[in-house]
Amino acid sequence: MIASPGDVAIERDIITDELYRWNSANAVTRELILQPIKWETHSSPQMGAHPQAILNDDLLLDADIVVGIFGTRIGTATDDYISGSVEEIKKHVAAGKLAMLYFSHVPVNPNLIDQKQWTALQSFKEECSKGGLYAEYASHELLRSDFSHHLAIELNKPKYLWLTKPHATVKLLDPELNQNESRLLLAIATDRNGQVVTTTDIGGYHVQANGEDFVEGTPRSAATWKRVVRRLEEFKYIYQIDTDIYELTEEGFIRADKEIVVVPVDE
Repeated sequence: MIASPGDVAIERDIITDELYRWNSANAVTRELILQPIKWETHSSPQMGAHPQAILNDDLLLDADIVVGIFGTRIGTATDDYISGSVEEIKKHVAAGKLAMLYFSHVPVNPNLIDQKQWTALQSFKEECSKGGLYAEYASHELLRSDFSHHLAIELNKPKYLWLTKPHATVKLLDPELNQNESRLLLAIATDRNGQVVTTTDIGGYHVQANGEDFVEGTPRSAATWKRVVRRLEEFKYIYQIDTDIYELTEEGFIRADKEIVVVPVDE
C-alpha cells in the first residue's frame, strides 16, 4: 500500500512504476506479483463509517508492505491520529508488518509550505527516528533508485520465503483430434510400415496409408487432407523421413491406441 498526503503525487507514481518494474524482472522466477494499492485506484464510494476506517478495511488490512512518503505535509487528521497516512503506517507496524518510510528534501517554493503541516511533519519524523529507520531523498531520481534497491533487499530476506510458491506440476493434455485426423492416425498405426505417403501426380494430390487413398480427387478434399497431415506433424505424431513419406512416432502409436473405440457386441 502506498500511503502519503496529497503533495507527493510524483513520488506515488515513481513507487508504482518501480513495483511494476520489479514484476517485469522477477515475477516469473519468484512466482510473485507485487500489486501497488492506492486509495485513488482501489477504493470505492461507501457510506456508514469514517473515510479512513473504510480505507483501512478495504486496503490496509490485506497489505503486506506499506510505503510511506512525505513531502512538506503530514496530511488530514483522523479521529485518532494526526493524519490518515500516519494512521495507516502505525496500524501496519502494530500488526508486525513492514513499513518503508521516505521523507523528501526536494527543493520547494517556501511560499507554498503550510507551516502548521510542516511542524507536525517534523514532529512525526522525530518520532520515527526513535522507532526505526527511514530514508531521505533529495531528488525524484534518487527516490527511484533507492526504493528499487531497498525493495530488492527486503524481498530477499528469509521472512519473505512464505511468498515463494511451490512449483506446480503441469500435466499436458492430449490435443483434441477431429474425425479426419483420428481416421488417418489409425490408418497409419495399422499400416504395415507405420507410414503415410503423400504424393502429387497428374491425378492430383494423394494421401495414402494402409492401402487407402484419403483424398477424394477435388481441390477442397486435397486441402483438407494436407491440413490433416500438417496437424499430425505439429502434434509430433508423425515425422517426415523422406520427401513424400511420414512415419508414425512413438507418441503417435500411443495416441492411436487411445483413439481405438471398442464397440460392445450384443450376445
